[in-house]
Amino acid sequence: MSRIILNILLLTSFLLSANFDQVIEKTIDVSQFKKVEVFTTNGNVHIEGIEGNKLHLTATKSIEGSESEKDRLLKSLKIVMDVHDGILTIKVERPAKKRTGFFSWLFDLGVGEYQVDFDLKLPTHLMVKAHSTNGKIKVHNFPSGLNLVTTNGEIKAIGVQQLQELHSTNGNVYVEFKALPSMEQEVEISTTNGEISVLVPKKSEFNLKAFTTNGQIDYALNITGRRSKSKNHLEIINGENLPTLFLKTTNGDISVFAR
Repeated sequence: MSRIILNILLLTSFLLSANFDQVIEKTIDVSQFKKVEVFTTNGNVHIEGIEGNKLHLTATKSIEGSESEKDRLLKSLKIVMDVHDGILTIKVERPAKKRTGFFSWLFDLGVGEYQVDFDLKLPTHLMVKAHSTNGKIKVHNFPSGLNLVTTNGEIKAIGVQQLQELHSTNGNVYVEFKALPSMEQEVEISTTNGEISVLVPKKSEFNLKAFTTNGQIDYALNITGRRSKSKNHLEIINGENLPTLFLKTTNGDISVFAR
């Protein structure tokens, strides 16, 4: 009898649970800022470079819960903005779970599954730092300084130049450079349990250091220089005072091609 009651309660909980979304849009004057930092957990980040001095933010909050609790749950999942030393920080504040008993757990009286996705269109004079957990990061046409990090998600950066750091855990990485940094700089691109694919302009001059464990390295480049290659390692030294691409992965292949 008790098993029947438990099954009925679990079925009721399942039927009462649903997904709910809320979209928040903001436009911010960032003419006085030098950098934007974005942090989210369980969410994707999309960044696109535009002209002007306005940042356009679209944040999509998604929660799983009951109809009666959706307004409270969505409201409790907050988008917080802070300004300090010319840096605009955008992050997610999630409430602590308040499940204190069986029925609280059963009927989702706390916060269940949630996700917050960020879509940012922002001026390219800014530097950007974007960090996510359990989410993808995508960047389009952004030549300024970028620092991109995610856990359990892929990263795709197209039309970039001043890439400072790009790191994923359990995700593939794809980078298409519009141009490489013009001065001596080390660009670190790395992942764990994922592949790295990089495209560079044909006439680019740079040094390359690539390392993989349990993977192969494939390349086709229009650069000449001192080369050292094995199955898991490739180094091309083309000269001094040039940018260096440092590529590293575990359990994945690396490919570098000129386009």
